[in-house]
Amino acid sequence: MSKNNNRNKRKTDADKEHVVQTVMSKYFEKSETINPIETERNIRKRQKTSDEPKWQPPNWKEQWENILAMRIRNKDLEPRGCDTVGDNITDDKIRRLHVLVSLMLSSQTKDTMTIAAMDRLYDVDFNIQYALDVDVDDLAKIIYPVGFWRRKAQYIKQTCQILRDKYNDDIPNTITDLCALPGVGPKMAYLAMDFAWKSNQGIGVDVHVHRISHRLGWLRYDTKTPEQTRLELESWIPRDLWDKINHNMVRFGQTQCYPVRPRCPTCLNRNICPASTNMNRFAHYLPTLPFSFEYDLPHYLQRIHLRAKSAFISLQTMPRYPLKCHEVPPLFVEPYILNGFRSIHRPWSYYFKSLFHKHNETIN
Repeated sequence: MSKNNNRNKRKTDADKEHVVQTVMSKYFEKSETINPIETERNIRKRQKTSDEPKWQPPNWKEQWENILAMRIRNKDLEPRGCDTVGDNITDDKIRRLHVLVSLMLSSQTKDTMTIAAMDRLYDVDFNIQYALDVDVDDLAKIIYPVGFWRRKAQYIKQTCQILRDKYNDDIPNTITDLCALPGVGPKMAYLAMDFAWKSNQGIGVDVHVHRISHRLGWLRYDTKTPEQTRLELESWIPRDLWDKINHNMVRFGQTQCYPVRPRCPTCLNRNICPASTNMNRFAHYLPTLPFSFEYDLPHYLQRIHLRAKSAFISLQTMPRYPLKCHEVPPLFVEPYILNGFRSIHRPWSYYFKSLFHKHNETIN
Protein backbone atom coordinates (compact mmCIF):
# COMPACT_ATOMS: atom_id res chain seq x y z
CA MET A 1 0.00 0.00 0.00
CA SER A 2 2.79 2.41 0.83
CA LYS A 3 4.44 1.84 -2.58
CA ASN A 4 1.18 2.57 -4.36
CA ASN A 5 0.68 5.73 -2.33
CA ASN A 6 4.19 6.96 -3.11
CA ARG A 7 3.71 6.21 -6.78
CA ASN A 8 0.39 8.13 -6.89
CA LYS A 9 1.98 11.03 -5.01
CA ARG A 10 4.89 11.27 -7.47
CA LYS A 11 2.40 11.14 -10.35
CA THR A 12 0.31 14.02 -8.97
CA ASP A 13 3.48 16.07 -8.32
CA ALA A 14 4.59 15.53 -11.91
CA ASP A 15 1.16 16.59 -13.18
CA LYS A 16 1.27 19.76 -11.07
CA GLU A 17 4.75 20.62 -12.31
CA HIS A 18 3.64 20.13 -15.90
CA VAL A 19 0.64 22.44 -15.39
CA VAL A 20 2.83 25.11 -13.79
CA GLN A 21 5.34 24.98 -16.63
CA THR A 22 2.60 25.24 -19.22
CA VAL A 23 1.05 28.27 -17.52
CA MET A 24 4.41 30.00 -17.04
CA SER A 25 5.38 29.43 -20.67
CA LYS A 26 2.14 31.02 -21.84
CA TYR A 27 2.68 33.90 -19.45
CA PHE A 28 6.20 34.62 -20.76
CA GLU A 29 5.01 34.31 -24.34
CA LYS A 30 2.36 36.97 -23.65
CA SER A 31 4.76 39.21 -21.76
CA GLU A 32 7.09 39.35 -24.75
CA THR A 33 4.33 40.64 -27.02
CA ILE A 34 3.26 43.45 -24.65
CA ASN A 35 4.81 46.85 -25.17
CA PRO A 36 6.12 47.85 -21.70
CA ILE A 37 6.07 51.57 -22.44
CA GLU A 38 2.42 51.59 -23.51
CA THR A 39 0.69 54.27 -21.45
CA GLU A 40 -2.94 54.84 -20.58
CA ARG A 41 -3.20 57.45 -23.32
CA ASN A 42 -2.09 54.91 -25.92
CA ILE A 43 -4.61 52.41 -24.62
CA ARG A 44 -7.46 54.92 -24.91
CA LYS A 45 -6.27 55.93 -28.36
CA ARG A 46 -6.24 52.30 -29.45
CA GLN A 47 -9.75 51.81 -28.07
CA LYS A 48 -11.03 54.82 -29.99
CA THR A 49 -9.50 53.67 -33.26
CA SER A 50 -10.65 50.08 -32.87
CA ASP A 51 -13.12 48.86 -35.48
CA GLU A 52 -15.20 46.87 -32.97
CA PRO A 53 -18.85 47.95 -33.27
CA LYS A 54 -20.51 49.40 -30.19
CA TRP A 55 -23.38 47.57 -28.55
CA GLN A 56 -26.74 49.01 -29.48
CA PRO A 57 -30.18 47.69 -28.58
CA PRO A 58 -32.30 46.40 -31.44
CA ASN A 59 -34.95 48.72 -32.90
CA TRP A 60 -33.76 51.67 -30.81
CA LYS A 61 -33.94 54.11 -33.72
CA GLU A 62 -37.50 53.10 -34.51
CA GLN A 63 -38.42 53.35 -30.83
CA TRP A 64 -36.88 56.83 -30.62
CA GLU A 65 -38.75 58.04 -33.72
CA ASN A 66 -41.99 56.69 -32.27
CA ILE A 67 -41.36 58.56 -29.01
CA LEU A 68 -40.92 61.80 -30.94
CA ALA A 69 -44.09 61.09 -32.93
CA MET A 70 -46.07 60.41 -29.75
CA ARG A 71 -44.83 63.69 -28.27
CA ILE A 72 -46.46 65.51 -31.17
CA ARG A 73 -49.63 63.46 -30.76
CA ASN A 74 -49.84 64.06 -26.97
CA LYS A 75 -48.75 67.69 -27.10
CA ASP A 76 -51.94 68.92 -25.41
CA LEU A 77 -51.34 66.62 -22.42
CA GLU A 78 -47.81 67.82 -21.67
CA PRO A 79 -47.28 70.10 -18.66
CA ARG A 80 -44.74 72.92 -18.61
CA GLY A 81 -41.25 71.84 -17.65
CA CYS A 82 -38.09 73.37 -16.23
CA ASP A 83 -36.84 74.04 -19.76
CA THR A 84 -39.46 76.79 -20.09
CA VAL A 85 -38.46 78.58 -16.88
CA GLY A 86 -37.00 82.04 -17.39
CA ASP A 87 -38.21 82.57 -20.95
CA ASN A 88 -39.52 86.04 -19.99
CA ILE A 89 -36.36 87.08 -18.08
CA THR A 90 -33.93 89.27 -19.99
CA ASP A 91 -31.06 89.18 -17.48
CA ASP A 92 -29.01 86.04 -18.20
CA LYS A 93 -27.75 85.65 -14.62
CA ILE A 94 -31.24 85.80 -13.15
CA ARG A 95 -32.54 83.46 -15.85
CA ARG A 96 -29.85 80.89 -15.05
CA LEU A 97 -30.62 81.28 -11.33
CA HIS A 98 -34.32 80.57 -11.95
CA VAL A 99 -33.42 77.48 -14.00
CA LEU A 100 -31.20 76.14 -11.20
CA VAL A 101 -33.82 76.82 -8.51
CA SER A 102 -36.53 75.16 -10.59
CA LEU A 103 -34.37 72.05 -10.93
CA MET A 104 -33.80 72.03 -7.18
CA LEU A 105 -37.54 72.23 -6.57
CA SER A 106 -38.36 69.55 -9.16
CA SER A 107 -36.92 66.73 -7.06
CA GLN A 108 -39.75 64.47 -5.81
CA THR A 109 -42.27 67.00 -7.17
CA LYS A 110 -44.62 67.10 -10.14
CA ASP A 111 -43.92 69.64 -12.84
CA THR A 112 -47.23 71.43 -12.24
CA MET A 113 -46.29 72.17 -8.63
CA THR A 114 -42.76 73.17 -9.60
CA ILE A 115 -43.95 75.61 -12.27
CA ALA A 116 -46.55 77.07 -9.88
CA ALA A 117 -43.85 77.67 -7.24
CA MET A 118 -41.55 79.27 -9.83
CA ASP A 119 -44.37 81.56 -10.95
CA ARG A 120 -44.78 82.75 -7.36
CA LEU A 121 -41.03 83.37 -7.11
CA TYR A 122 -41.18 85.28 -10.39
CA ASP A 123 -43.98 87.47 -9.01
CA VAL A 124 -41.79 88.54 -6.05
CA ASP A 125 -38.80 89.31 -8.34
CA PHE A 126 -36.68 86.48 -6.96
CA ASN A 127 -32.89 87.00 -7.22
CA ILE A 128 -29.76 86.48 -5.13
CA GLN A 129 -30.36 89.51 -2.94
CA TYR A 130 -33.99 88.59 -2.31
CA ALA A 131 -33.01 85.04 -1.29
CA LEU A 132 -30.43 86.37 1.18
CA ASP A 133 -32.79 88.93 2.72
CA VAL A 134 -35.96 86.84 3.00
CA ASP A 135 -36.58 84.65 6.02
CA VAL A 136 -36.41 80.87 5.56
CA ASP A 137 -39.99 80.39 6.75
CA ASP A 138 -41.30 82.99 4.33
CA LEU A 139 -39.38 81.40 1.47
CA ALA A 140 -40.75 78.00 2.47
CA LYS A 141 -44.32 79.36 2.34
CA ILE A 142 -43.73 80.63 -1.20
CA ILE A 143 -42.48 77.31 -2.57
CA TYR A 144 -45.04 75.22 -0.66
CA PRO A 145 -46.36 72.52 -1.49
CA VAL A 146 -43.32 71.12 -3.35
CA GLY A 147 -41.77 68.01 -1.89
CA PHE A 148 -39.49 68.62 1.12
CA TRP A 149 -40.28 72.34 0.93
CA ARG A 150 -38.69 73.20 4.29
CA ARG A 151 -35.39 71.52 3.43
CA LYS A 152 -35.35 73.01 -0.07
CA ALA A 153 -35.88 76.53 1.30
CA GLN A 154 -32.72 76.08 3.36
CA TYR A 155 -30.83 74.72 0.35
CA ILE A 156 -31.86 77.72 -1.76
CA LYS A 157 -30.58 80.22 0.81
CA GLN A 158 -27.29 78.32 1.24
CA THR A 159 -26.83 78.03 -2.53
CA CYS A 160 -27.48 81.75 -3.08
CA GLN A 161 -24.91 82.62 -0.41
CA ILE A 162 -22.31 80.45 -2.21
CA LEU A 163 -23.18 82.03 -5.55
CA ARG A 164 -22.70 85.50 -4.04
CA ASP A 165 -19.34 84.60 -2.46
CA LYS A 166 -17.71 82.48 -5.19
CA TYR A 167 -19.41 83.02 -8.55
CA ASN A 168 -20.35 86.73 -8.66
CA ASP A 169 -24.13 86.13 -8.45
CA ASP A 170 -24.02 83.57 -11.27
CA ILE A 171 -24.28 79.78 -11.29
CA PRO A 172 -21.23 77.54 -11.95
CA ASN A 173 -20.55 76.36 -15.49
CA THR A 174 -19.06 72.94 -14.67
CA ILE A 175 -20.61 69.70 -13.49
CA THR A 176 -18.36 69.32 -10.44
CA ASP A 177 -19.02 72.86 -9.22
CA LEU A 178 -22.76 72.45 -9.68
CA CYS A 179 -22.80 69.15 -7.80
CA ALA A 180 -20.90 70.82 -4.94
CA LEU A 181 -23.88 73.12 -4.29
CA PRO A 182 -26.29 72.02 -1.52
CA GLY A 183 -29.36 70.24 -2.84
CA VAL A 184 -27.95 69.76 -6.37
CA GLY A 185 -27.34 66.26 -7.74
CA PRO A 186 -25.86 64.91 -10.99
CA LYS A 187 -29.20 64.95 -12.82
CA MET A 188 -29.80 68.59 -11.93
CA ALA A 189 -26.23 69.50 -12.87
CA TYR A 190 -26.46 67.99 -16.37
CA LEU A 191 -29.86 69.58 -16.98
CA ALA A 192 -28.61 72.95 -15.68
CA MET A 193 -25.72 72.82 -18.13
CA ASP A 194 -28.21 72.10 -20.91
CA PHE A 195 -31.02 74.53 -20.02
CA ALA A 196 -28.99 77.37 -18.49
CA TRP A 197 -25.67 77.26 -20.36
CA LYS A 198 -26.86 75.48 -23.56
CA SER A 199 -23.98 73.02 -23.15
CA ASN A 200 -24.36 69.31 -23.94
CA GLN A 201 -22.34 67.62 -21.19
CA GLY A 202 -24.30 64.44 -20.54
CA ILE A 203 -27.68 62.76 -20.05
CA GLY A 204 -29.77 63.81 -17.09
CA VAL A 205 -31.31 60.62 -15.70
CA ASP A 206 -34.39 60.89 -13.50
CA VAL A 207 -37.08 58.35 -12.62
CA HIS A 208 -38.70 58.59 -16.06
CA VAL A 209 -35.47 58.00 -18.01
CA HIS A 210 -34.45 55.23 -15.61
CA ARG A 211 -37.81 53.46 -15.94
CA ILE A 212 -38.33 53.85 -19.69
CA SER A 213 -34.77 52.84 -20.61
CA HIS A 214 -35.29 49.60 -18.68
CA ARG A 215 -38.65 48.96 -20.34
CA LEU A 216 -37.32 49.56 -23.85
CA GLY A 217 -34.31 47.30 -23.27
CA TRP A 218 -31.78 50.09 -23.77
CA LEU A 219 -29.47 48.77 -21.03
CA ARG A 220 -27.18 45.77 -21.17
CA TYR A 221 -27.75 44.92 -17.51
CA ASP A 222 -30.16 45.85 -14.74
CA THR A 223 -28.79 49.11 -13.39
CA LYS A 224 -29.66 50.07 -9.83
CA THR A 225 -28.77 53.78 -9.68
CA PRO A 226 -29.36 56.72 -12.05
CA GLU A 227 -25.61 57.21 -12.39
CA GLN A 228 -25.17 53.64 -13.65
CA THR A 229 -28.01 54.22 -16.09
CA ARG A 230 -26.40 57.43 -17.35
CA LEU A 231 -23.03 55.79 -17.99
CA GLU A 232 -24.68 52.86 -19.74
CA LEU A 233 -26.78 55.10 -21.99
CA GLU A 234 -23.87 57.39 -22.84
CA SER A 235 -21.79 54.36 -23.87
CA TRP A 236 -23.85 53.83 -27.06
CA ILE A 237 -26.22 56.78 -27.63
CA PRO A 238 -24.74 59.36 -30.08
CA ARG A 239 -23.56 62.50 -28.33
CA ASP A 240 -25.76 64.81 -30.38
CA LEU A 241 -28.81 63.11 -28.78
CA TRP A 242 -27.68 63.43 -25.15
CA ASP A 243 -29.42 66.76 -24.60
CA LYS A 244 -32.67 65.44 -26.13
CA ILE A 245 -33.03 62.20 -24.15
CA ASN A 246 -34.26 63.59 -20.84
CA HIS A 247 -36.65 66.17 -22.25
CA ASN A 248 -38.41 63.74 -24.60
CA MET A 249 -38.43 60.73 -22.30
CA VAL A 250 -39.85 62.72 -19.39
CA ARG A 251 -42.71 63.97 -21.56
CA PHE A 252 -43.22 60.45 -22.91
CA GLY A 253 -43.35 59.08 -19.35
CA GLN A 254 -45.81 61.77 -18.23
CA THR A 255 -48.28 61.31 -21.08
CA GLN A 256 -47.90 57.72 -22.33
CA CYS A 257 -45.56 55.36 -20.45
CA TYR A 258 -46.93 55.76 -16.92
CA PRO A 259 -45.18 54.08 -13.96
CA VAL A 260 -48.39 52.15 -13.22
CA ARG A 261 -50.74 50.96 -15.99
CA PRO A 262 -48.94 52.45 -18.98
CA ARG A 263 -50.98 53.19 -22.08
CA CYS A 264 -49.58 50.29 -24.09
CA PRO A 265 -52.66 49.81 -26.35
CA THR A 266 -52.15 53.30 -27.86
CA CYS A 267 -48.33 53.26 -27.83
CA LEU A 268 -46.55 53.13 -31.17
CA ASN A 269 -43.86 50.91 -29.62
CA ARG A 270 -46.29 48.27 -28.37
CA ASN A 271 -45.02 45.63 -30.83
CA ILE A 272 -41.28 46.35 -30.39
CA CYS A 273 -41.15 47.09 -26.66
CA PRO A 274 -40.06 44.15 -24.46
CA ALA A 275 -42.23 45.40 -21.57
CA SER A 276 -45.39 45.95 -23.61
CA THR A 277 -48.58 44.53 -22.12
CA ASN A 278 -50.40 44.73 -25.47
CA MET A 279 -47.78 43.20 -27.73
CA ASN A 280 -49.08 41.46 -30.83
CA ARG A 281 -46.59 38.62 -31.14
CA PHE A 282 -48.00 37.73 -34.57
CA ALA A 283 -47.44 41.20 -36.04
CA HIS A 284 -44.78 39.91 -38.42
CA TYR A 285 -47.03 37.10 -39.61
CA LEU A 286 -50.30 39.01 -39.98
CA PRO A 287 -49.77 39.83 -43.69
CA THR A 288 -50.17 36.12 -44.43
CA LEU A 289 -53.67 36.02 -42.93
CA PRO A 290 -56.65 36.20 -45.31
CA PHE A 291 -58.26 39.36 -43.85
CA SER A 292 -57.30 43.03 -43.42
CA PHE A 293 -54.65 44.16 -40.91
CA GLU A 294 -55.69 47.72 -40.06
CA TYR A 295 -57.18 46.70 -36.71
CA ASP A 296 -55.61 45.36 -33.55
CA LEU A 297 -55.56 41.83 -32.20
CA PRO A 298 -58.86 42.14 -30.23
CA HIS A 299 -60.66 42.81 -33.49
CA TYR A 300 -59.13 39.68 -35.00
CA LEU A 301 -60.28 37.66 -32.00
CA GLN A 302 -63.78 39.05 -32.34
CA ARG A 303 -63.91 38.00 -35.98
CA ILE A 304 -62.65 34.54 -35.07
CA HIS A 305 -65.36 34.34 -32.41
CA LEU A 306 -68.08 35.25 -34.91
CA ARG A 307 -66.87 32.55 -37.29
CA ALA A 308 -66.88 30.03 -34.48
CA LYS A 309 -70.39 31.11 -33.54
CA SER A 310 -71.62 30.37 -37.05
CA ALA A 311 -69.82 27.02 -36.92
CA PHE A 312 -71.62 26.11 -33.68
CA ILE A 313 -74.97 27.09 -35.09
CA SER A 314 -74.36 24.98 -38.20
CA LEU A 315 -73.99 21.90 -35.99
CA GLN A 316 -77.76 21.74 -35.61
CA THR A 317 -78.28 21.18 -39.36
CA MET A 318 -75.47 18.65 -39.94
CA PRO A 319 -76.30 14.98 -40.71
CA ARG A 320 -76.02 12.26 -38.10
CA TYR A 321 -72.52 11.31 -36.88
CA PRO A 322 -71.36 8.79 -34.29
CA LEU A 323 -71.02 11.67 -31.74
CA LYS A 324 -74.63 12.74 -32.41
CA CYS A 325 -73.46 16.34 -32.75
CA HIS A 326 -76.60 17.29 -34.73
CA GLU A 327 -78.72 16.41 -31.70
CA VAL A 328 -77.03 18.93 -29.41
CA PRO A 329 -79.92 21.16 -28.30
CA PRO A 330 -79.60 24.96 -28.31
CA LEU A 331 -79.74 24.93 -24.52
CA PHE A 332 -76.19 23.52 -24.39
CA VAL A 333 -74.86 25.57 -27.29
CA GLU A 334 -76.04 29.08 -26.49
CA PRO A 335 -74.09 29.63 -23.21
CA TYR A 336 -70.82 28.95 -25.03
CA ILE A 337 -71.79 31.26 -27.90
CA LEU A 338 -72.94 34.23 -25.84
CA ASN A 339 -70.11 34.47 -23.31
CA GLY A 340 -67.93 36.65 -25.55
CA PHE A 341 -64.14 36.34 -25.39
CA ARG A 342 -64.36 33.91 -22.50
CA SER A 343 -64.85 31.08 -24.95
CA ILE A 344 -61.47 31.83 -26.60
CA HIS A 345 -59.48 31.19 -23.42
CA ARG A 346 -59.75 27.43 -24.02
CA PRO A 347 -59.36 25.48 -27.26
CA TRP A 348 -62.54 24.77 -29.21
CA SER A 349 -61.98 21.03 -28.78
CA TYR A 350 -62.57 21.46 -25.05
CA TYR A 351 -66.08 22.80 -25.62
CA PHE A 352 -66.82 20.20 -28.27
CA LYS A 353 -65.83 17.36 -25.92
CA SER A 354 -67.67 18.82 -22.92
CA LEU A 355 -70.86 19.39 -24.92
CA PHE A 356 -70.86 15.97 -26.53
CA HIS A 357 -69.95 14.25 -23.28
CA LYS A 358 -72.74 15.90 -21.30
CA HIS A 359 -75.31 15.39 -24.05
CA ASN A 360 -74.48 11.70 -24.50
CA GLU A 361 -74.78 11.18 -20.77
CA THR A 362 -78.25 12.71 -20.78
CA ILE A 363 -79.33 10.58 -23.74
CA ASN A 364 -77.96 7.35 -22.36
